[in-house]
Amino acid sequence: MSRRITYFYSKPFYTSFGLMFNPCFGAPLIVFFGSIGGWIIFVPLLLAWAGIFYLILSVKSKKIKKAKEVYEFGYETTIYFQGIDYNYSVQVNGAPQPMILLRINSETIKVKTFNQRVIRAFDVPVQRTYMMDKYPDIILPENLFSMNMANPSTKLRSIDM
Repeated sequence: MSRRITYFYSKPFYTSFGLMFNPCFGAPLIVFFGSIGGWIIFVPLLLAWAGIFYLILSVKSKKIKKAKEVYEFGYETTIYFQGIDYNYSVQVNGAPQPMILLRINSETIKVKTFNQRVIRAFDVPVQRTYMMDKYPDIILPENLFSMNMANPSTKLRSIDM
């Protein structure tokens, strides 16, 4: 279950701009400016770069750690899938951002995501979920632990007419 939670909350490496930008462009810039300015410039730049890289990685690991805590110590409740709406103010490649509408008790929650794993995890009409009052932004659906996490094996082709 721990691997599924980690996979569910982690982004692919190539979609994390900060994670890609930092080693690819940050390290060569630090070496360049360090060679020009010497140790007085190189050491502070290296420390700043390492701090930024650490912060980028720690944000991801904190969310995964919280999700594992919710799975272990959270309570179970039932969620109801209400449908998918679209946020037209945020678009990627001309497509609006999907918003999954869920009902938990009497509260309606909108989950905004472009991630297909998240959409597939919540698209079951009624399912159990793990939640914790301490972390209201983390919801672990039961479908997460039973669905096929890999991309669908069938190829999809779309045609604009």
